[in-house]
Amino acid sequence: MKPEPGPTTSDAGSHSGLRFRTPAGMPTWYPQAVGLAIAGILAALALLWFFNIISWVLYVLLLALFASFALEPPVNKIIF
Repeated sequence: MKPEPGPTTSDAGSHSGLRFRTPAGMPTWYPQAVGLAIAGILAALALLWFFNIISWVLYVLLLALFASFALEPPVNKIIF
């Protein structure tokens, strides 16, 4: 005895061709909306992580720039 599949959407105008099984009473767009929300949250977290790394690199480069400005006069005095 095979279990019967749950109800599926019957949107004939769907371009993606995907058919989601949804329990009775759940909107058909809900699974896609949840997936997009999770993807958006993950993308935002990845962007925050990337900017955190980039800000650290920019901080080190700025520190190196100021150190080079501070060390240039003594090095010039030694060389010339």
